[in-house]
Amino acid sequence: MRFDLSHGYVIDLPDSWNVARDPDAGAELIGAVDISLAGFVPNIVVSFSALDAVADASIELWQKQSVAQLNEHLHDLLLIDYMLQEDAFRQVLTYVLDNRSLTLEQWVTRDTEAGVGVTVSATVPTLNYLDFVEQMTAIAWSLEKGSDE
Repeated sequence: MRFDLSHGYVIDLPDSWNVARDPDAGAELIGAVDISLAGFVPNIVVSFSALDAVADASIELWQKQSVAQLNEHLHDLLLIDYMLQEDAFRQVLTYVLDNRSLTLEQWVTRDTEAGVGVTVSATVPTLNYLDFVEQMTAIAWSLEKGSDE
């Protein structure tokens, strides 16, 4: 299924997934697999945030700031990998929630025209990461700026 998002973006999610729109401030869309793995439901969250001076100036500084902010809220956060591009970055992190290890993969891009940062976050139990990485990556890569019409 294709979903229209803010700022003219669209994203594709599998038909079998559960979807919530605007579940709270900052989360535009949440897509969740229709299974629970060890009490956790693998999910994708799409969010938009206003670009600040750091995000507008440097992708490298924005990525470092992102990890620092996540570290304030997630227990035992560990950055596993990251990749910087001209207007985007991707990062893979692990953290602990309710005594279970989770893997968070994020694809983050800046849309200077709209003045927003766009983040697609995929979270799965770490032991199941390899089972979901291809599907989560395909979903993240389906995000595109559609026409504003």
